[in-house]
Formats: sequence, structure tokens, C-alpha cells
Amino acid sequence: MLLFYYLLIGILGASWGSFLLVLYERRLVGQSIIFPPSHCSNCSTPLPYYCLFPIVSYWSCRGRCIFCDVSIPTYSVMLEILSALFFLTIVPTTSPTPFSFICFFILSYLAVEDVAVQSVSTHILIFPAYLLVKFNFSWLNFAILLILTFLLFNNLEHLACFQKIGQGDIEILLFFTLLVGAHLTTLIILIAATLGATVLFFTKKA
Repeated sequence: MLLFYYLLIGILGASWGSFLLVLYERRLVGQSIIFPPSHCSNCSTPLPYYCLFPIVSYWSCRGRCIFCDVSIPTYSVMLEILSALFFLTIVPTTSPTPFSFICFFILSYLAVEDVAVQSVSTHILIFPAYLLVKFNFSWLNFAILLILTFLLFNNLEHLACFQKIGQGDIEILLFFTLLVGAHLTTLIILIAATLGATVLFFTKKA
């Protein structure tokens, strides 16, 4: 039973990694994430179901399209493996609730969308934000929800304050504050800024 539990978590993680890659590639070229169905990016042939299993299909197809024999990028299976390992590391030790899973999926979806097209569909945050305030009410959280709601329903990108940091980034930070609290959100910002500055430093140096 325990083995089945870990197997299920691994499959869920690998599937999510696979979905994020599909999301990134499709958003990059302006395609829907639903249509057309999964297909080879080279020959556009729809893939049969047995080619859609994360990790396993890559090895069974020897890393190549079964129709046109073009090599499948290694990073695709690496992302699936890393995502599976991430789930296997986090889920058993934290025992996340279904709601925290939903929040994680939404935020990772928005992160990939942001990388792909520099735009995020933050309107999907409104319902989980409402639930966060409902089950953990405080006047501060209520005020944050009001600000978040106002931003979600008003495009203010033209304002000078949103020229350096996008409105979507502010909305996600507000949601993060509702999700994990102001202190942890501040820590996340500091870590992200430090990592970003480090990468920028070494990139420019190179």
C-alpha cells in the first residue's frame, strides 16, 4: 500500500512536469493547451495514448518520435523526473491539503505562463484568494483581498508604478501573502531577488 502511495505521488509529479512543458511550448507559439491534442512538434502527427505516459514513454520510444524519428529533447524527460522527485520529496513530509495542491498548481501554471509569454492569467486567483480569507479571516487579509480584487478587475499597467514590476507580479505577491503570510512572503522575495542578482552578475561577467 505504501509503495502504491509513493508510486501515485511520483506519477502525479511527473504528469505535472509534463503538463508544464506542454503549457510552456504551446503558450510560446500561441496555441491552446487543449486543442490540438498531443502531437509531435516536428511532424504534427497526433500521438497515441501509449506515447503519453511521463518518463516511461520517453524510454519505450527510445527518445524519438515513433512517426518521424526526430529526437525528443532530453530536457522534457528531465523535467518530468525532477517534478516527480520534487513531489516525492515534498508531499510525504508536508502532508499538503487538496487546497494547497490547487494553489501550487495554479502558481506553477502562472509561473510557466509568465516565462513563456510575459503575461499571466491572474484572474484565476480570485476564487482561491476568497477561500483563503474565508477560512483564515483577519482584517489584514480582508484588506489584501479587496486590493487584489480591485487589481484583478482593473488593468493599471499604464501607471508608472507598474513599469518596473508588472501588475501581475503584484497580484501574485498579494496572493502569496494570503497563502503563507507576510513574513514568509518577504523571505521568498529576498531569496528570489538574491538568486536573480546572482544569476545576473555571473551572466554579465561571462
